[in-house]
Amino acid sequence: MQIYLAVAVGAEGKSISAQPLITYAKSMLGHVAGLQSPSAVKAVALLSVALKQTDEVMSAWHVLGMAVRAALSIEIDARTWNTLYTLDKLMAFELGRPSNIDERHDERLGEICHDHPSGVITNLARLLSDVGRRCLAVSQLEEKESDVDTVADVILNKVRTTGESCQSLLRWADQVPFGLRPTNDLLSDSGQEWPCRYISAHYYSALLLLTRNSLLINAEAREIAVELVASDAAWKGIIRNGATIAANAARRMLRLELEDVGAHLSAILVLALFIATQPSSRLAASDIKLIESASQALVASNPIDSQLACTLAAVNSLVDPDHAMSPAPAAQPYSDPLLASNWSELGWDWDMSIFDPLFTQESQ
Repeated sequence: MQIYLAVAVGAEGKSISAQPLITYAKSMLGHVAGLQSPSAVKAVALLSVALKQTDEVMSAWHVLGMAVRAALSIEIDARTWNTLYTLDKLMAFELGRPSNIDERHDERLGEICHDHPSGVITNLARLLSDVGRRCLAVSQLEEKESDVDTVADVILNKVRTTGESCQSLLRWADQVPFGLRPTNDLLSDSGQEWPCRYISAHYYSALLLLTRNSLLINAEAREIAVELVASDAAWKGIIRNGATIAANAARRMLRLELEDVGAHLSAILVLALFIATQPSSRLAASDIKLIESASQALVASNPIDSQLACTLAAVNSLVDPDHAMSPAPAAQPYSDPLLASNWSELGWDWDMSIFDPLFTQESQ
């Protein structure tokens, strides 16, 4: 099962479909999860990664929870636990959900090498776990309150939490080794290019998630918020320029992803909203082209999702009414990569080191 899932993860953006491999792995999930072994934990975690890559995000989250619970009930090596911890914290932040791993289990983390890609991404996961807890607590409080004055206080607290969280994220980035720093993804050497881009994608995704609400608030309201809670704060510029930060994060995410396999829908939507609210932006023309290219890539990677295609066509019509989105290329027929006589013919140039413990040792 691990072999099939490793192929499915590596198949993203290639000329084959990962879906038959994932479907087979899902059919084996009940049996494998019941084995209660380190090898089974790795296989279930790999299935979660594969599901997330094919946009089955909620299924990926539930399957990852199964892997975490199984890992907590048995003895596993530190590297595997570190990988599970990182995957869980990153996905919990992305979904706005409580982590599957309670704080008391942080002591199970093995030694973290801060200069290694795996250590850098684990440190980011720990930071986003703290940020996510704060943001989730504020959001839950906002939903419960009905008194107008109390709600206003909660909203101001939300502004403060956003500013402080973004500042923490920016400080973290400045402390990352130069070759892996997310703001230097174009300057990394060839040996660290893929890990740096992986780190950058999560960094910009976090920035986008933290600042995207700024696009729904007019400039006057942002200035009022700055005066009320951030007049002397070091992060007041973050709140004042939140919409621009969100748009820049969306641009970086789309450019990173277009170089590989596709695009992220949330980044497309954020950039489209930025164009709609600030049509006089000097970057509007290039942003429209970026949205069109990203939309074509996303439709091409999901050829059977007609609802997605309609949504993206509507988005493109909104930002550029004079040009309809070009049709996506036809899907390629599936062939089983495990039966290929020469895997190098598939054109795969994997670097799986970021998930190293999941792709090594025992296989099911």
